[in-house]
Amino acid sequence: MDHPNARTRITGRQRDRSAKQLAIAFVFLAVTVALGTLGYVFIEGWSVGDALYMTVISLTTTGFREIRELSPAGRGVTVFVIVCGIASIAYVAGRVLQLAVEIYLVRRGRMDRQIHRLKNHVILCGYGRMGRNIAADLKEATVPFVVIDNDPESSAEMEENGYLYIIGDASADDRLKEAGVERARGLIAVVTSDAENVYTTLTAKALNPEITIVARALSDESEPKLRTAGADRVIKPYEMVGRRIAQLV
Repeated sequence: MDHPNARTRITGRQRDRSAKQLAIAFVFLAVTVALGTLGYVFIEGWSVGDALYMTVISLTTTGFREIRELSPAGRGVTVFVIVCGIASIAYVAGRVLQLAVEIYLVRRGRMDRQIHRLKNHVILCGYGRMGRNIAADLKEATVPFVVIDNDPESSAEMEENGYLYIIGDASADDRLKEAGVERARGLIAVVTSDAENVYTTLTAKALNPEITIVARALSDESEPKLRTAGADRVIKPYEMVGRRIAQLV
């Protein structure tokens, strides 16, 4: 099996090659525009402005009519611009997409290596409203942690905040192993439902019997199930908030 660092180096080289290919694609596009403009200037005798405008509307196939009548040679220039323009734009779009994917793979590989080096860390399962606050508190306390969440749209926010994260099902063995559950000291289960929290707790405890698990229970009936599954502490947020409000009053 290849080492993660080796895979990332290969991806880095691919990214550099894609960047060069993208630069070549833009050069090809610029050359097409320049040749089309010069063709209209010398063959049709148009001004540079008219020639550039005609080249651009031909290249983008916008469907506007010719600004002047074209000679047979001018029509040949238009055909050249349309064919080369479509080819160059398609090539540019392909290289942009390829470069974006490879940049993501490089970032993902770097994050995977950081997660792989974690020890005695905390695994936060769920990045909802409560998970966001927990993650902020863990970061403020400089506690090493990794987030597991099944919503891909949350990745942008987690990356912006500098969190290590894994997108996937927190109750899956592979995702918990990827997060280093065997090396972790604690797990916080605050996923969307009590059933998921129970299953996440059960799976994590089976993979690492020594891990400390704190789980959220949204209903009273879930508390004994979570404790049976292996949760060391069960938090009922509505009960805690209600007690706090009563104390304030």
